[in-house]
Amino acid sequence: MAEAKPENEIEDDQCPVGKIIHKWVCDKEKECLDKVGGNKERFREDVKKALDKLFNAHKIFKLEEGIQSFKYERTFIQFGYIYKHAMFSARSLSKVMHRSNVLNKLEEKSSITIACLGGGPGSDVLGVLDYFRDFEGQLNIQLYDRKNKWGKCWKSLQAAIDEELHDPRVTVSFHDFDVTTADKNKPDIQDADVITMHYFMEEVYSEREKEEVKECFDHIIQTAKPGALFLYSGMYMYQATDWVHRLLKDNCKVLEPNMDLHIDLPRICQDYITVESIWIYRIQVDLRQEGDLKLFYDIRDNLETGGYPVKEISFRLDGNVVYRLYQKK
Repeated sequence: MAEAKPENEIEDDQCPVGKIIHKWVCDKEKECLDKVGGNKERFREDVKKALDKLFNAHKIFKLEEGIQSFKYERTFIQFGYIYKHAMFSARSLSKVMHRSNVLNKLEEKSSITIACLGGGPGSDVLGVLDYFRDFEGQLNIQLYDRKNKWGKCWKSLQAAIDEELHDPRVTVSFHDFDVTTADKNKPDIQDADVITMHYFMEEVYSEREKEEVKECFDHIIQTAKPGALFLYSGMYMYQATDWVHRLLKDNCKVLEPNMDLHIDLPRICQDYITVESIWIYRIQVDLRQEGDLKLFYDIRDNLETGGYPVKEISFRLDGNVVYRLYQKK
């Protein structure tokens, strides 16, 4: 097995993951343009509205209130989400997996299964592909989220992957999953070697007291196999970090990130029940330092021509991503 390389940046659009995202974004842009009859002025205005809605929906106080009813299934919202967040989400998950030494903790496996909980349109899939791009074994990626919200995106992503990747060792599957719905809240993750929760727990935090949600996470934790890794990552929302820790701590042990990587900046999170202080680590991801942005210049310039200053691909561009790695006992 090839070991994971140091987290070298993608240099140009020859990277398969970069090419997949570029095709994915462009396909969604075409769908949006078709929806408005090719009217570029209306396209710009509808994209602006979608980006504004996304920005407001993902503020911490909105996440605390709950965004389960947010209309992710709308075409322009999906384009805005993919354009604005997909590259950042994918690259930040890849970097978090690198900092946590995920591959080295899997003990020379020849086949690895990754379950991405709340993977949205598929950016988590691309983050996994980015991190495991030098893995020589079989890689099985399972994405779990709401099909009624993201099903159309999954189809276009699968088409982009099939066109650009050409690797029979990689399989990607998409599964209908909703933490709040009794018949969709029990994902089949017992074979998963790694279970990711990337920018997911913040979005379901407001639903944590519902019986269906408690049942969902109890099922996930209890059916995960011994030794399975749980990777929690996302924004520094201490309420969500505390909730995740309380969910996992009785059945999992904390695996500290690689302490030799001194650019990790620790923060303290306190369990409000036990008053136990725990360390939560963070990295900084800045897409402006990476070559991938050239893939989006044409779309960005098109939007800016219409008077909308799209200077950043993601409002998370300051890049503070917190993470913790747990292992099932």
